[in-house]
Amino acid sequence: AFMKNMTQFYNWIGPGSSYLTSEITASFLYAQLREAHSITDNRRSIWNRYHQFFMSKNYKGIRLPPSDSGCHGGNGHIYYIILQSKSDRDQLIENLSSLNITSVFHYIPLHSSPMGQLVGRQATEMQVTDMASSRMVRLPIWVGIQDHLERIFGAIEVCLGLVSVQHQHSLID
Repeated sequence: AFMKNMTQFYNWIGPGSSYLTSEITASFLYAQLREAHSITDNRRSIWNRYHQFFMSKNYKGIRLPPSDSGCHGGNGHIYYIILQSKSDRDQLIENLSSLNITSVFHYIPLHSSPMGQLVGRQATEMQVTDMASSRMVRLPIWVGIQDHLERIFGAIEVCLGLVSVQHQHSLID
């Protein structure tokens, strides 16, 4: 349903899953597995470019993923920022979308999902999880995006209101 745009997000609604892989999916997986090291290196490079961009701007009120663990983005599958509020998150996603840049909020916490509420237990409120879910924005990472990163960086600056109006046009073209 998510892939067909019939729902806005993945959500855990019951036990089970679809574990079957079609031949075409398996062939794509096989090709990706053969290039796994190269793909991972590529994604890490993209992750590092995002991180260098945000670190160089020293934005106030935006939290970045940690990079002090020595892994520098792990396998590079995600780059996210955490904004001040849900409304800031939603506005950034909407503004980037208007510039044809897809960013998404990260996830629905499992304890908030229909199945989590049915079978889950929690000793206390999950305030940190709820906060992260409501304020986190995932930025696009895919092999081949390198040629588009400068446009994305310019659009992020425009959408966050960090550059003057006269510079906006050149940053996103």
